[in-house]
Amino acid sequence: MQCTLCKKVFSGRVYRLKEHVANIVGNVVPCQKASKDNQFRCRQAIMDAKNREKNKQKEVEEVKAAMSIGGEEDLEEMEGLPRKTSKLCGPMDEFANPIMIPYYLERL
Repeated sequence: MQCTLCKKVFSGRVYRLKEHVANIVGNVVPCQKASKDNQFRCRQAIMDAKNREKNKQKEVEEVKAAMSIGGEEDLEEMEGLPRKTSKLCGPMDEFANPIMIPYYLERL
């Protein structure tokens, strides 16, 4: 990935880009061109992701506690439920550009 603000290239995931733009020191070098609003939005995205993970973990525990092992009736009830669709555009898309790695470098 590449930061669209300062053009720094990253090897890693979106989390590192969020830390870069949010000026969180430790894993990455802070972005010198990030505005206070950009920093706030990236910090908020990091906190939201952490909160979602905590809530998801609580939900999983609740479902496990309430779960009963059923038969074919349970499977029939689940068939009508909508499936989760993937996001086409995320909140970090304005800060990152994908970098195309040449085929010969991927094989190393």
